[in-house]
Amino acid sequence: MMFVKGYTEEGMKGQSFHIHLRYKGDWNEIYFRNYLIEHPHFAKEYEQLKIDLSARYKYDREAYTNSKTDFVKRIVKLARESSSL
Repeated sequence: MMFVKGYTEEGMKGQSFHIHLRYKGDWNEIYFRNYLIEHPHFAKEYEQLKIDLSARYKYDREAYTNSKTDFVKRIVKLARESSSL
């Protein structure tokens, strides 16, 4: 389940917030976060991807998010393969 605040049809207005609720054991975000912390070169790659996509999809949150999906899935797969969680 996800709750968001701050989005309009014209894009973000002011601050935006995302709150994600997950089922027990659904830890993809934690795997992703920890892997980026442990592998700064992937964190830098993700940073650049987000910068590029935010310019390209300034007013299209869905396209921005969808365009990050392949990168996120690749990192989560690497993280799960190397984790003991």
